[in-house]
Amino acid sequence: MDFFCSISQQVIGDKAGAYTARAMHKHGAFDAVRLLEKTAGARVKFIHVVRNPFDNIATMVLQRLRARREKDRGVKV
Repeated sequence: MDFFCSISQQVIGDKAGAYTARAMHKHGAFDAVRLLEKTAGARVKFIHVVRNPFDNIATMVLQRLRARREKDRGVKV
C-alpha cells in the first residue's frame, strides 16, 4: 500500500501571503494556529510559493503591445 494513499490533506491558499503573515504576527494569531493543530490533531504547515517574475513581465509586454496595436487602429484604450 502506498503511504500517500492513506493521508488526507487540505491546502488553503492566500494571494496576499505577506499581508497575512504580518497580520498574524501583529495580532498574535500564531496561538490560533497552535489551537488548530491541537484540535485537528495534525501539524499545520506554511508553504511560501514564489511566482516566476517573467510571467508578470511577459503579461505587461503583451498588454502594451495590444494597447499599441489598438491605438494604431484608432481604438481608444
